[in-house]
Amino acid sequence: MEPFIHITEFPIVICKVCKFGCVANEVQGHIERKHTTITEEKANSIIKTVNEITGLIHSQAGLCNFPFPPPTIDPIPYIEPPKTNGLQCHTCDYVVRNVRKMQQHCRDKHGWQNDWKRGSNIKKKLKESRVFPWREGVHYQRFFKSHQASRWFEVGRAVKPPVQPSQKPEPNESVIERLMRIHRKQVERFNAAEEEEIKVADEKKEPNAWVERTGWNDHLQRFKAKKELLLFAAPIRDDELVLQIMCETFERVADRARAASVQRTVGLAALFQIERKDIYTKPSKPFDNRLEDESWAQYKGYWKILMCIWQRMEDQNDDKKPPYKLTVR
Repeated sequence: MEPFIHITEFPIVICKVCKFGCVANEVQGHIERKHTTITEEKANSIIKTVNEITGLIHSQAGLCNFPFPPPTIDPIPYIEPPKTNGLQCHTCDYVVRNVRKMQQHCRDKHGWQNDWKRGSNIKKKLKESRVFPWREGVHYQRFFKSHQASRWFEVGRAVKPPVQPSQKPEPNESVIERLMRIHRKQVERFNAAEEEEIKVADEKKEPNAWVERTGWNDHLQRFKAKKELLLFAAPIRDDELVLQIMCETFERVADRARAASVQRTVGLAALFQIERKDIYTKPSKPFDNRLEDESWAQYKGYWKILMCIWQRMEDQNDDKKPPYKLTVR
């Protein structure tokens, strides 16, 4: 049944490559859109196996009463791993990662009113402890990216944070060994800070013709690689609707382009190569876009990261933008 799997606790099947759930009637369409390398015979076998599983939900309408797992369940495998920056309502099991959406939910569903209003004494309120109607730091997952039952749900509530190892010296550790251990840690921290800083390349010490040609070393000199630049490549948030639409559109275009470029028959060029008499010359390989499903998903993921970087750079204020501009040419 690869790439699908059925976990008995849930009335759906999960695509292990795409990492989200699928109802029974949409398995065929999912294979045709996302897994074009699967043969028709194998696809029919997968669909037959899925239809033989009892208790599955067959349509989107059946997801209206989808049985979400309790918050104490362990993180669910095969779907996207749990995120840890969730907010959960105290009154109900609503989970979201955006503060504004949580505030709107509490106002609309539970009549909550924000006690911080314009014109109030903010300095005084900052000294007072605030009690919010939601919890922070919630671990959460979801089965679907859109349509019915696509909301987030909490997982791993009973999971305790890992205990930090003690920084005290070992009982049998000598003074010299302890000093050497402290010195090694200081060197590791120093090396990590050095790698994080983007510096201008020195041609004599660190020759890199490509970096010099593109000019990235000069453009990015004042940025921190992990603290500033990589923020543009962070996962898409719920409030970034433009990026969500851009990435969904790219997924459709890329999948259709890949399906259109699949060669269904052996062409004359390949036949000539098979029948050629010159056995000492290496034959040329025609274009072939056959990739493993996991490799194809990873390839598209790189392009979506680039799209996030481009879009977020354009949305930055002028004082925070990098000292260059991405253009069409």
